Amino acid sequence: SVEGMTPQQATIAQDAFLAEHRAGPLVMAVVRKQGIDPESPTVLVRGFAIELFAAGLLAAVFGVAAKFGARPQDRLARALLIPLFAVLATHGVIWNFFHLPDGYSIALFVDGLVTWALASIACAVIVRPTRS
Repeated sequence: SVEGMTPQQATIAQDAFLAEHRAGPLVMAVVRKQGIDPESPTVLVRGFAIELFAAGLLAAVFGVAAKFGARPQDRLARALLIPLFAVLATHGVIWNFFHLPDGYSIALFVDGLVTWALASIACAVIVRPTRS
């Protein structure tokens, strides 16, 4: 049971929670009392750093594959599977549990698939096994 509640109280609380969610409406909002500067250079620099680090991790994955002699078709398969895994593990899960609108989620899904597939294909072509 929930801490401090009897089993009956916990059941009542759980039933009320489920009834409220089923009845709706549901609202999810992000509130920042202090506001933000939408043109802040910090956001752009931080975003660039995050993407650069992610691209470095992606190149490292292909480097490990190359170390073990991955063939071109193996590297290209990874170039398609890695972005698919990434968007399913992030946007797919968020879409499901936060009940985000389908159109919004599909846009995020397609954006992530296309951009990271292109980056992965570049890594698959550039990062290859060394020749003996």
